[in-house]
Amino acid sequence: MNEKFLQLTFLFILVSLCIKTASVISSELVADVKVKNCLERERHALLAFKDGLIDEYGRLSSWGSEDDKEDCCKWKGIHCNNRTGHVIGLNLRGTSFVAMPLRDT
Repeated sequence: MNEKFLQLTFLFILVSLCIKTASVISSELVADVKVKNCLERERHALLAFKDGLIDEYGRLSSWGSEDDKEDCCKWKGIHCNNRTGHVIGLNLRGTSFVAMPLRDT
């Protein structure tokens, strides 16, 4: 019985160490993921794209350069990479826009 108790104790300690190690590793991985705001040049490009549209229904009202609209990753229809901040998707499904003619520069 004494040997069985030692085996169970050893097993308990081993499992406890495995759980502790796994929790430390997972917390470090989560801490490594940094959510970044959109990149400034990509925000400017999206705003230039918006300027080329007629948005009669205000569906792009979340897009802007005001302080509360600075992060384009929070704009409706924009999808960003949480790690890099790059815009990786644009979803304008169900929206009606009219493209304006290109401007001469």
